[in-house]
Parts: sequence; structure tokens; C-alpha cells
Amino acid sequence: MPRWQDHEEYFWGLVKKGKGNYCWKWKGGTSKGYGRICKDGKRTAAHRVAYEYAKGPIPKGKLACHHCDNKLCVRPSHIFIGTHKDNMQDWTKKGKNILINNPEMLKRGDDHWTRKKTKKTKIKLEKISSQRREEWSSGRRVMIRDKKTGRILGTRVVQL
Repeated sequence: MPRWQDHEEYFWGLVKKGKGNYCWKWKGGTSKGYGRICKDGKRTAAHRVAYEYAKGPIPKGKLACHHCDNKLCVRPSHIFIGTHKDNMQDWTKKGKNILINNPEMLKRGDDHWTRKKTKKTKIKLEKISSQRREEWSSGRRVMIRDKKTGRILGTRVVQL
């Protein structure tokens, strides 16, 4: 039996298939909520491998996107191939784009919620500040720097 068939059999052995049109849940390793598996010596997203085994290769530069928005789903009929733009448009149509669905988030300057002098705003800002202080003191929030210039690019919360 060719090597790739062994891998395919192993791969599908790590999938719990739901009945009907339900998602097929990945039972193997994960990273950032997505299923991960080694294929051809590289760590690859499980939903990409599932699509390739069922429907063929994914064109270079394209994404394997979920119709179902379940990161652990590897059911080929729930996966579509598209660009980043296609994925963002799908995400927006489903009402998951916070900026578009919440016009308050787009306000700038004096119209921004943090500029309002209300008790609710003050409480919310104090909560954010205390959360940030705790993240910095515990080492959970780290600075991301440009390797060449040393310039601070932003911050990120990391798992300890």
C-alpha cells in the first residue's frame, strides 16, 4: 500500500463523523483552536488535509474556509476554497464582523465611547486598566518588536 494511503487512513481515524449534515470533529492535535496534523513533514491544518483528500489539491495562495465556522470541523462539504477577501465577506455576511455590525466601534475623536463622561464609561475604563496592569505584571502581556529596528509593533497576551 502506498505511503499516502497509510496517512489518509490514519487521518480519517482521528475524525469523529457526525450523522446527517453535522460537522465532523477533529480528535487529533490542535493549535489556536484548529486541528493540526503532520503531512509530508510539515504541520498542516487538518481541514486543509481533509479537503485535499476528498476533493484534490488547494491552489497556491488560497485558503480553506469553513461554512460552519467550527474550527475543528473537517467535513469536506463544510469547507470552501477562497481568498482572504472571500473569507472576510463570508464572516461579515454571518454577522460576525463587530465593526460593521456595531457602528459605535467606528466612532472616533470626541464621539468615541471612551470620551463620554459617564459613570459606566469610568467603570469600564478602570476595569480595562486593572486588567492591563495585571497582564503586564504577570508577564502575560508582551511587547512585539521589529527584529531589525527594535521598534514596538504592538502587544499581545500570551499563554503561560
